[in-house]
Amino acid sequence: MKAVLTVLFFLIVLPGFAGNQEDGQDSGILELAVKNRYRNPEQSLKTYNFLLKSAASEEELILKIKKLEAEILLKNYEQAIALYFDLKDQADLNSDLFLKFEFLRNTTLLFQEIGLYSTMNRTFEEVQSVINRLSKDNREQVLLDFKLLEFQIASEKFKKSNSLNSEVAALPDKDERKQWIFYQLGKLYFTQNSDSSGYYFRQVYKAHEPSQLTLKAKIREKLTDEFNPVYLPQPVSGSESYFMDLHHDIIVHNYEFWKSEEYTDSIKKYRTLLENIQNKQQQKLHRAKVFFTNQFFLEKTENTRQSEKTEKRLMIMVTATSVFLLLLYIGFRLYFDSIRKKRQQMADAKKVIISDKAEEEILKKLNEFEKSNLFLDKNIRLAGLAKQLNTNTRYLSQTINSEKQKSFNSYINMLRIHYILKKLRTNPTYLTYKISYLAEESGFASQSSFTSAFKEETGTTPSAYIKSLQK
Repeated sequence: MKAVLTVLFFLIVLPGFAGNQEDGQDSGILELAVKNRYRNPEQSLKTYNFLLKSAASEEELILKIKKLEAEILLKNYEQAIALYFDLKDQADLNSDLFLKFEFLRNTTLLFQEIGLYSTMNRTFEEVQSVINRLSKDNREQVLLDFKLLEFQIASEKFKKSNSLNSEVAALPDKDERKQWIFYQLGKLYFTQNSDSSGYYFRQVYKAHEPSQLTLKAKIREKLTDEFNPVYLPQPVSGSESYFMDLHHDIIVHNYEFWKSEEYTDSIKKYRTLLENIQNKQQQKLHRAKVFFTNQFFLEKTENTRQSEKTEKRLMIMVTATSVFLLLLYIGFRLYFDSIRKKRQQMADAKKVIISDKAEEEILKKLNEFEKSNLFLDKNIRLAGLAKQLNTNTRYLSQTINSEKQKSFNSYINMLRIHYILKKLRTNPTYLTYKISYLAEESGFASQSSFTSAFKEETGTTPSAYIKSLQK
């Protein structure tokens, strides 16, 4: 699916857009709509809506992104915001960098137009991140769109215009972006340089068939070319919003003219028209911001609700699992207790019977062994000690178990810990030694086994014990 999306997006960025190859008719309609999206966005929007009715899932995402662009061009901000929230969490946007770039480019412009500048800046940073993740060849294919975006959102557009101007001059006339960029440059110079502005507007409709964009360019050129009232008998051939900025400039132009002529009635008329259209623009932007805020909090509320449902389901699962594990634990505990009892019974049956005299003899030898510090030998074993004490392992083990209440290993560890405790209490130098040295000094093979035995014998760690002595 990613390969299909990538191929389709190449045709979005380059002049043209191919739809489903199995449906040539839809592909041709879609390609024409994309080519005309700047010249006649209203007609392109109708085409996208028509194709969305029967689009496959992978085509639907691309069509919605193109529809988002058309809604922004037509300044249908609320519809564009609704599309933004519909698209922003789509998984395919994260898997296809081309689609993600196109989506983020459009939403950056949306936030810029409705005045959400902090959100615009964050989104533009995402665009830059996507650009940086593209390969060199792929980055070059979207570079012009990126520069156009930089120009449109820049606070100092004149600094960006020279670079954009040189880029667009190299574009073929059939590239649908060329007219649009010329129109943007014309608007930039509209109040600064009438000659430059008029030049760019002429490039828009020069050698191109009539469209909504060429109509706007012709009228704007007229506004820059003569200081006379400009009238447009039928100013809206398409969307009213699409022409609102042009209406505003016509009214300003006529107001300034009649003001210079001191013609009172016309001054009042165009001042009223100007106030009305400015109020209309402000209300439109205000509604867009309110709608965005409402959608944001609706989504947040829904996410919270879903999160609470998930937490509730998770809590039920955790409780059920805990009950199951508890029952499982009880069952295993009873099972292993019965096994342990049987083993104990078998051990008792095999228990060595040793005479009191023999046991007393072994205890005397053990006392001598404890005084000798032979327990510090890392290699000491039950069999070796039994041989040293001139007894057998069974007798020795039985004596240690019954008289010392410890296993052989625990008995040896106890002797070693008592040895090092005595050193720590009587020789302050030992308080400065590393734990690893103390472990080796007392016969332990590792620091971890020393620490475990120390804690078992004293109830605290070697470090804590040493600190208490130091205090």
